[in-house]
Amino acid sequence: MQRGCFMRIIGVRVLAISWLAVLLSAASLEAAVVVVGNRSDKTVRFTLDGGWKPQEQFSLAPARLIPVPVPDRVEIRFASGGSTVHETLAPNTIHEFVADRDAIKLRPMDFGIAGIPPSVAQARPAGPPSAVVVPVKLVAEEDQADDERTWQRQLRRQVAAASQFIELYCGVRFEVVEVGIWKATKPKSDPRRLLEEFREKVHPEPGWLAIGLAGPNYRMPEYLRPLERGREPLCGHVLVPSATKTLTETAQLELLVHELGHWLGAVHTREPDSIMRPPAGRPAGRREGQSTFDPVNTLVMNLYADELRARRQPSLDAFSRGTREHLYAIYLDAAMRLPTDREITRYAELVREPVLPEFRYVAQWVDGTRATGSSLAPWHETKSSPKLAGRDLFDPANPVRWLVDNSVALVPPESWVEFVGGDCLPGRVVGFRDGQESPRERLAPHLLVVPQQRVDTPDAATRPSVRVTTAWVRRIVWEPVADEYRPRTLFFADGRQLDFRALRFADSSVRLLREDGIREVPFGEIAELHLAATDPWEAYFEQLAALAPEPGARLVRLETGWGMRVTSTTERFQAAVHGPADKSSSWHHLVHPAWSLDALWLGHDSIRVRQYFAPHEVPLSRIEPNRCRQHSDLGGTWRWQADRNCEGTILECGGIGYPWGIGVHASCELEFPLPACVRAFCTRLGLDQLAGNGGCVQARVLTDPTAAQPLYTSGVMVGSAEVADTGRLAFDPRKPPNRLILQVDAAPKNSPPGADPLDVRDAFDWLEPLVELDPEKLPDELLRRGPRMIPCWQNWTVTSADSPTVRLVTLWDEYGAQPRGYRLAVSAAPGPVRVSGKLTPRPYRDRLMVCVCRPPNVPGSKLEVRVDGKPLGSFEVPVRQSPEFPPLVFSLAEYHGREVAIDLIQSSPDEKAVVEWRAISLVGRTQVP
Repeated sequence: MQRGCFMRIIGVRVLAISWLAVLLSAASLEAAVVVVGNRSDKTVRFTLDGGWKPQEQFSLAPARLIPVPVPDRVEIRFASGGSTVHETLAPNTIHEFVADRDAIKLRPMDFGIAGIPPSVAQARPAGPPSAVVVPVKLVAEEDQADDERTWQRQLRRQVAAASQFIELYCGVRFEVVEVGIWKATKPKSDPRRLLEEFREKVHPEPGWLAIGLAGPNYRMPEYLRPLERGREPLCGHVLVPSATKTLTETAQLELLVHELGHWLGAVHTREPDSIMRPPAGRPAGRREGQSTFDPVNTLVMNLYADELRARRQPSLDAFSRGTREHLYAIYLDAAMRLPTDREITRYAELVREPVLPEFRYVAQWVDGTRATGSSLAPWHETKSSPKLAGRDLFDPANPVRWLVDNSVALVPPESWVEFVGGDCLPGRVVGFRDGQESPRERLAPHLLVVPQQRVDTPDAATRPSVRVTTAWVRRIVWEPVADEYRPRTLFFADGRQLDFRALRFADSSVRLLREDGIREVPFGEIAELHLAATDPWEAYFEQLAALAPEPGARLVRLETGWGMRVTSTTERFQAAVHGPADKSSSWHHLVHPAWSLDALWLGHDSIRVRQYFAPHEVPLSRIEPNRCRQHSDLGGTWRWQADRNCEGTILECGGIGYPWGIGVHASCELEFPLPACVRAFCTRLGLDQLAGNGGCVQARVLTDPTAAQPLYTSGVMVGSAEVADTGRLAFDPRKPPNRLILQVDAAPKNSPPGADPLDVRDAFDWLEPLVELDPEKLPDELLRRGPRMIPCWQNWTVTSADSPTVRLVTLWDEYGAQPRGYRLAVSAAPGPVRVSGKLTPRPYRDRLMVCVCRPPNVPGSKLEVRVDGKPLGSFEVPVRQSPEFPPLVFSLAEYHGREVAIDLIQSSPDEKAVVEWRAISLVGRTQVP
C-alpha cells in the first residue's frame, strides 16, 4: 500500500520513460543525467535530441521533475509564447521551467562550477547506464525478532518499496543478500549510544549496507540533535525504528527513504515536498506519502550512482576528482541555503579533494582519485600486482597515473647527460663510439657514460659504462656552469665559450665546425656542451617508435632521488628480488629507454616518482617551448622550469604536491608547438605554495593570440589554496592549432582590494598539463619513423607492401651478451619488407655480409637477395641461439668497381614471423667468418 502511494505521487509513467526503460539496456562505465524540473503553473511538453533515444518527448506537470540519463550534451526544444525555443543542456546539470509573463523559459541552476566533471567530458559512454545494485544486509534487534517471519517480511517489503522509489530517481537498486539478529545492550533511551553499538557489533558484509530494525522507542537521533559522528555518505549502517500506531508504516518508509537518500549523498533542503526536508521543518498540512526528491538531491544521487557504477565499491576515496569538485560546489551552495544545518558542510568536507597525510607513498589514478599508504604490496616479480591501500595500481579499467615515494630525498647530480624530452642520466661522459666497430653488428653512434649510481642488480658485475645514443642528446654537463640551455654552445671549464655551426664526436673529444674553421676540444676541457635544438615533437615520435611500436603499451617515466629521469614502457619492464620478497629494499626494476643501448636496473627504494601515460597522452612539460616572454615591474623574474616550481622545488598547490607541470613567475607567456595530430589539452593551475596567501594572477590558455576569446580564462587567483581546472579543451580536428599559448598575468586590472600590488610572490604553476593526440592517427606517425630505429638500415631505403612504413615489435634479447636488454625486430606483415641501396664492391671488399636472425619459437622467414634486379638466392633466416649472429655471406666479385643496386627482401607467410637485422656491410675475404 505504501509503495502504491509513492508511485502515484511522483508519476511513475513519466519517470519510467527516463530511467526504467534504459535500465534494461547495455551497461556502461560512465553515465550522466540532466535533471529537468517544472516550477511553472502549467504542464510543459518538451523534446530532447541527442540522448539515448532519438527525439524523446516528455510531459512535465507543475512541481514535478524528470531525471533523464544522457550520453553527452543534448538539445532541448519546447514551445514558449508562440515560438519554439532551442537550447543545449550539458550533462549533470539542473534546468527548471519557470513562468516568464505569458511565456515559459528554462532556467539553469548555477553552483559556481566551470564546465562539467572530467569523467563525463573525457569519455562518451558505450551504452545506456545499467542499474546500480547495492547489496544490503537486514538485521533486527533481538527484542524485535520474536516473530522472524513477520519482521523479515515487513522489513523486506519496506526496503523493496524504498528501493523502487529511489531507483526511479537515480537508477540505484537495493537488494537484500543476508538477514541476521543483533543484541543491544545499551539503554534504548539513548539513541546515540544505541546507534554506535549497532555500528560496532554489526558488520555489513556481504552487503555494502546494514539496515537495522530497532525497537519502537528508538527515534532517529539525527532529527533531534546533531551527533558528533552523524551521518556519512556511503556509510555502512542505517537504523530505523519499528512501525507502531504512532509511527505508521508509511512514516517508517519515509524515514527509510530519507536515510537511504543520505547514504547516496542527499542532504537536507527547504524544498517543501522533498523527502530530504527535515521532519521538524515539514509543512503542517503535508500528508504522509506526499514526498518526492528535489532537483538538487536528484542530481547528487545520480553523481553518486555514476561513481558506484564505475568503481563498484562504496567509497568516497574512490570517487573521481571531477565528481568530487561537482559535489563540493553543490554542497557549498546547499549550505548557503540552509546555514543552520552543519551536516551539509560536513558532507562538503568529506567529498573535498583530501589533503593527504604524510605517508611514504602517494598515488593518483587516471580518474583523479588518490590514495596513500606506508607500504606497497610486493612488487618483486615482473607479473606482480602491486597494491597501495588495497587498490590495484594497474587496474585495466583505471590504472595508476603516478606514484610518489616521499621517503626518497632529492640530491642534484654532479654531472649528467640531458635528452630532448626531459630525460636525464647522471654520470660522466668518458668516450664515444660510432657504432661501426664490428662488421657483424651495426650500432647507433653512442657515448660511453660512467653512471653516477649503480644500474645493475646486486649479483651482477658493475658495468664500466652505459652506452647512450647521441640522437636525442640535448646537453652534456661535466661541470655545471650555464644557467640555461643555449643551443650550439660549448662552455669551457675556465669560463670561455665557443659557438659552433655543427659538431662531430671523436673517441674522447668533439670537433666543432665554426665560421673560422674546425676546432677540436678534448672532453677534459669542457664544462658543458649544448647541442643544436631539436624539434621536440619529432623527438617524441621517434622515441615512441622505438619504445612502443605496438599498441597496448603504456609509457612509464621514472625519477630517482639522485636525479635520473628515464622514459620506458610497461612492455620494457622487469622486476626481480635480491633478498626477502617482503622488503622493498630487495626489489629491483629494469627499464630500457630509447636513448640507451643497455637496459638499466634500478633499486625500487631509489625511485621517487613513477608516471604512466598512454602513448597519445603527452605531458606538456616534456615539450620545449619555442618562445618565452616574461615581464616584471621590478625588473627580474625567475626562469620557467619543467616539473618544478620557479625556484626549482616540488610543485605544490592547494596543499597537494604534483609530480609534473611547469613552474613560472608572472607575468609569463610560454608558446609551445603542436603537431598536426593534436586533439585536446587540459591542465590544472594555481599559485605555488611559495606564494603563501599572497600573489595575485590571472591565467589564460590560447591557440591564437588574435582570437576574440581565449580557450580558457581563470578568475583572479590570490593565494596558493586555490587550484583551478581548465577541463578538457577540445580542438577542431579539421583545423587543429599549430601552437599552444599559456599566459599568466601578474596583478590583473580586476584584482581584489588588498591584493599584492607587486609580483614578488607571483610564483605560478601549470599543474599536470597534458596534450592529447589523436590515437587513430598516432600509429601512422610511428610507422613512418620505424625504419630509422634500425641502425643497419641507415642510408638504405626501406619499404613494406609498397609503403614507406615498417611494423616493428619489441623482443627481449635472451641470447645477447651481458647486460641483456630489449631489441627491435621487424615483421613482414602486411607485406614483404624490401631494403634497397647501392654498393660498389672492391677487390679488398667484395663480400656482402648480412647479419639477420630470428628468435627461437617464432615462425620462419626467408631472405631473398637481388643484385641489379637479378636474384642471387633465397635463404632461410637462421635461428639465433647464442650471443653471436650467424651471418649470410654473398660474393660480389664479378661487380668489382661498379655500383650495383642491392635488394634484400624479407618475407614470411605467417604474420607472427619477425626478424632481427643487425648488419649489412661489404667485407673482405679475411673478415668472413
